[in-house]
Amino acid sequence: MYYFKKLFLVIMLFSVLACGKYLPKYSGEAPREISRSEYLNYNFSLLDVTGKTWSLAKFKKKVVVIQFFSVACKVCIIEAKSYQKEIVDTNYPDIDIVGIAIRNTKEQVMEWQSTHQIRYPILLDEDGSVFDKFKRINAVPTLVFLTPERKVHLVEEGYKNPETLKAIANSII
Repeated sequence: MYYFKKLFLVIMLFSVLACGKYLPKYSGEAPREISRSEYLNYNFSLLDVTGKTWSLAKFKKKVVVIQFFSVACKVCIIEAKSYQKEIVDTNYPDIDIVGIAIRNTKEQVMEWQSTHQIRYPILLDEDGSVFDKFKRINAVPTLVFLTPERKVHLVEEGYKNPETLKAIANSII
């Protein structure tokens, strides 16, 4: 039993270290609320792995959950698989999920998506420019919840299980 506890701690440490190199540089600023005028800068256009351009306007009048992640992040894999199973595969009616892969190549993301069978849209932020616009984000995975009117409602760092995601989305509607 002692061996398994040590192994678990080593795996957790590795996960944190693996995700850490994809984080933005800390500017020293305290987290702050996102104003309406700042939100206008978040209306981005990114390509997916097939070359299709996506913007927030492509999503219907639902709550949009943006999942910022890195293919090297083990926790991001767990999160993505749970969202695929509990939200996407069940056609949960009030949530559109879009993943944004930060500082990963198209090939890395295609392999990641295929290996883990993730079928919701994954967009490429290869230079991290969209990720860097969200000043409050300091880690991956991070979820950004947008209202049906495309206003930033909530930014949550760390893993959120599908039930928590549904509860937050339902509180927005």
